[in-house]
Amino acid sequence: MTPAAKDWLELEKMTRRCFAAVDWAVLGDVYFHEDGERHWGERRPLVVELGVQLARRLLRHVAPGGTSLWVGAGVAELPVLLAEAVFVGREVVAANLIAEEVDALNAALQRALPDVPVRYRHGDARDLAGESTFDQLGCISVFTDPERWPAL
Repeated sequence: MTPAAKDWLELEKMTRRCFAAVDWAVLGDVYFHEDGERHWGERRPLVVELGVQLARRLLRHVAPGGTSLWVGAGVAELPVLLAEAVFVGREVVAANLIAEEVDALNAALQRALPDVPVRYRHGDARDLAGESTFDQLGCISVFTDPERWPAL
């Protein structure tokens, strides 16, 4: 099933609604060394645009009702996680090692989209995955964030 154009517009609205509820001061401190809230203000429109593009491509390749493991998922992956859960009924496990980021994103999701079954989980993806099986794996920034290299 390919979502209609109106669905993609709804995904953009959902993402923006969630972003409006985010504490960007907290996420600015997580992502940037200084002036992070301003940096996020500049990047948010592009995150929405590119996130929807990635979601459109991914949904061509994943089966409805499956399960995805997103290792290192954060702000940029939100549109994709929403599309998987809302459009094709997939379960998404969004693993993230940064507790502050997980808490900020989950608080925004709870405020803006409480009925959408997407939440980030803090911890090592191996522990969070347990014995589950996944038909899609996304590795996000795991290989490019120097502060995460010890975790590898």
